[in-house]
Amino acid sequence: MEERQLDPCYGRWYQSFLCNRRYRVRYGEAVSGFCRFANGVPQGSVSGPLLFIIYTDTLSRRLYELHSEVGLNHHLFADDNTLWKSSPDLEVCAIAIQRGLDIVEDWSHEYKIPVSVGKKEGLLFTNSPADRNKLREITLGEEIIVFTPKARLLGVILDTKINFGPHVDKLKSDVGRRLVQMRAIQGSDWGGSSKDGRGLFGAYVLSKLNYGSSAFSPLLSATNMQKLEVLQNRGARIITGCLQTTNIESLLLEANLQPLENLFSMQCAVAAEKCRRLPEYDPLYQTATEKTPPSRLVRTAQSWQQHSDDTLHKHHCRIGRLNSKFKPETLKKAQLADQTIDLRNREPVYRYPSVAPWDTEKVNLVVFKPTLILPCTKDDSDEIRREASEATIDQYRDYGIKAYTDGSVVDKLGAGAGEIRSDPNPAFVLANNDPIVINCAAPGGHLSSSYTAERVALKITLETIRDKSAIIKKDKSLFVASDSQSMISALGKGPLRQTNALNADLWKILLQLVNDKGITQVVIQYVAAHCGIPGNERADALANEALQKYNATKMKADFKKSAIPLGSVKSELKRAIKAEWKNSLNPDKPRYAICGDSYSDLKFSNTLSRQDEVLLHQLRVGECSKMGKFRTRVGIAATPLCRWCNNAEETVLHVFSDCLNLSVIRANLNVPGVTILHTDPELGLKFYREAFAIIDQYEIK
Repeated sequence: MEERQLDPCYGRWYQSFLCNRRYRVRYGEAVSGFCRFANGVPQGSVSGPLLFIIYTDTLSRRLYELHSEVGLNHHLFADDNTLWKSSPDLEVCAIAIQRGLDIVEDWSHEYKIPVSVGKKEGLLFTNSPADRNKLREITLGEEIIVFTPKARLLGVILDTKINFGPHVDKLKSDVGRRLVQMRAIQGSDWGGSSKDGRGLFGAYVLSKLNYGSSAFSPLLSATNMQKLEVLQNRGARIITGCLQTTNIESLLLEANLQPLENLFSMQCAVAAEKCRRLPEYDPLYQTATEKTPPSRLVRTAQSWQQHSDDTLHKHHCRIGRLNSKFKPETLKKAQLADQTIDLRNREPVYRYPSVAPWDTEKVNLVVFKPTLILPCTKDDSDEIRREASEATIDQYRDYGIKAYTDGSVVDKLGAGAGEIRSDPNPAFVLANNDPIVINCAAPGGHLSSSYTAERVALKITLETIRDKSAIIKKDKSLFVASDSQSMISALGKGPLRQTNALNADLWKILLQLVNDKGITQVVIQYVAAHCGIPGNERADALANEALQKYNATKMKADFKKSAIPLGSVKSELKRAIKAEWKNSLNPDKPRYAICGDSYSDLKFSNTLSRQDEVLLHQLRVGECSKMGKFRTRVGIAATPLCRWCNNAEETVLHVFSDCLNLSVIRANLNVPGVTILHTDPELGLKFYREAFAIIDQYEIK
């Protein structure tokens, strides 16, 4: 800590915390004698991981000195240490790595942290197997480093050709076991619902497939990508109970999924954008921003930087990468016209709290309340929601400063506004004691969501209260009403848990109000939206007015000054990639005629029995085990002809729309056709039961 020039008080505090610590063992009533900790930190302590990082940082600084000398790179993550060097000359690589290993060996003895036996391995990235025989011997102490065809690094298996084939094979094995476990708790006529299965698949299977995908997915071959797609398709069949012959597009829509390749592309682009929001000194920022150097090896795959660039450019985003001279890239007119979303003004992402812990002494004076005092939901009537909101607001009638905030978004452009009402400062009262009313507004920028616009509204409102403190009576409490529960819940996590700049700025202003501006308490309260609350309606009108103003031709430049949050980029990519996939769907498939490109409503199907739920899924995708086409394929029926009319093939479309012998049932139930399975699934299932009741009676006879 002294070497890092930290405040001496921290060193003394941790010295007291770590030195002369004792422990003993209790078993039943028996207690052993005390033993003193020779080294290490108490297991499970909050400071333990941070102290370990500070301790091992001494190794990192020694290795960093080699970077300028021989170009050796290193990476530390917890207790994993990776050294690497890139060069067309194998001897240069070997010398650099050996010097780094010598430093690791010396440091491990000096700091009494031995290198784990059996966890030391080397990997040579090359397309030529003969290169491995040319590599000189590399050692760590007296142990020779064995170079293997593949190695595991932070859960991802690297291979010498960097095609991630071994990693895909390992995923197949691991994910296959998890799918077997899913199958054991969910069948076609028993077990959990599709909604439960979809949640389990996302948390237990999809998370495994997605881990590290932003790094390895751009380098996957089409064959390896298809292996992973097959795993997801298996999961979709377990979720929905659909048959093996179901069309994949229909299957994914029914399971509320999309191709893994789309998900990986989005994750890669979002990861790159996150790196571009880090501080400029961060190596990840530099790698994601600077021009990607050309590869020596000819290959069809892309690096993660190139893949993310292609994804963002494809969806009209201007990135702002640097060229080979480390200058901002210049674009042609055609490129500028296509790249309509300018991402160069980015909202920073914080890895560590930007609010100093010692500035949070009065954090308890700021209270966030995301619920109302009376129970109500967004589906309740305006009268019920207004009554609950007014009862909640009435609790704060004695607060000296009251503010209402709201945001407005149209075509991805947003603005936020607020109305502030306050008892006047006596020094500024001239003719009467009417409350001071101040209106304020600010632009939300491109790709605004309602969440972003609401945060902008709160920020401009709090800034106005802070800056107008001369005319606002001091020693007053502040009440702020907002109809954004998500914003209030996010800010309610506290100032030290905010990872984006706007939320951190909001907390900084709040702490300034209670620390420096004489505000005795701040309450930020959720109120129901658009239910007749006067203050909320006035703030909504101000936000709409501000949006029209900022959207005027002369003021569009104000939007460019607003930083774009990472969440907005992620939402836009998610929307654009999903829309692109849906536009590519085959309209000739049966499900497209029934549901179009819509996902299935798993919330509704959750109310059905598992047997009815699976039946509904199978009917909508056009591959149903109860229909003649499938029955003929598996040998149950001799002919695929309709069992009611015997005039056409028995398909879902024919039974629900065309069969003349079922027209009376369709008319009695008011079933317009096969689309009823999407618009009113419950009625569709009722029609199915009545139609098949005829067949059951006939077969019994």
